[in-house]
Amino acid sequence: MNINKKLIEVLKDKTICWYPSAGEDFRPLLYLSEQYVSTRDAIKNISPLPELFVFTDYHNSYFDSNYKGLKALSEGTLRKGDYLFDDSVRGTLHFDCKNTKIKVLSIKKIDIDISEFDYSLARNEPSARYGTGYLMDVRIMSTDKTRIKNNLGTYDMHILYIFAENSAFAEILLRESISVDFLLRIRYGVSFGGSRDTDGEWLKYAAPKLGVKYFLEETGLTGILHNNDRKIIQKLSDICGPLDTKWEGEEIRCTPWSRPNRTIEVSWKKQI
Repeated sequence: MNINKKLIEVLKDKTICWYPSAGEDFRPLLYLSEQYVSTRDAIKNISPLPELFVFTDYHNSYFDSNYKGLKALSEGTLRKGDYLFDDSVRGTLHFDCKNTKIKVLSIKKIDIDISEFDYSLARNEPSARYGTGYLMDVRIMSTDKTRIKNNLGTYDMHILYIFAENSAFAEILLRESISVDFLLRIRYGVSFGGSRDTDGEWLKYAAPKLGVKYFLEETGLTGILHNNDRKIIQKLSDICGPLDTKWEGEEIRCTPWSRPNRTIEVSWKKQI
């Protein structure tokens, strides 16, 4: 029996946004919502918007102590009706709205057959939930009466959060010929996360094979292929053929995103 049958059913024929090394960053649910995009001239014509947001991260230290919803996700104890995120309590989502909550409407565990964890790619121990995914319907409640333009209201989204190393998940996508319309490189590796000797530059080489239409990344990254980038490129090339084309696109200027104690600008690029 193919253990990934359910995963493939969830991913097939969807408009997908994949956020590798997402940690606790759920801002794509806001910035890639119809409610937000429709009010920004530079990006209002982006279509179709994601139907499914896929977050991957191998390490759950981000969830250990800060907010009970995130900790419950990493422990596998998150339930229907719980809050996955509550910015009015946590205060770190850093959207212009300071009162954003993410409520779980439904949640289902998916076991995933994924490559064994490669310690040479990462700095920390993998999550005890490594190889586990959680498919969720969630309700976004983002209201701020003092900032009417940024009052997104209430709307529902579909999330798949997977505890996995990013390139191991990319292997599944490539083997199953699953396309990713939106790809984000915001928190990856030496840029912010816990990878070893990479800030995710390999994603640009995998993106053409993944069918990426929109690539969102932090501006100012070096663009250097580190040793582990090359290792990942070779591993993925063995699956789908040479990754010898770097994804390029036409830049779209957009609103900066924020992080705790740090403001960054994200560059949107659309497929040429």
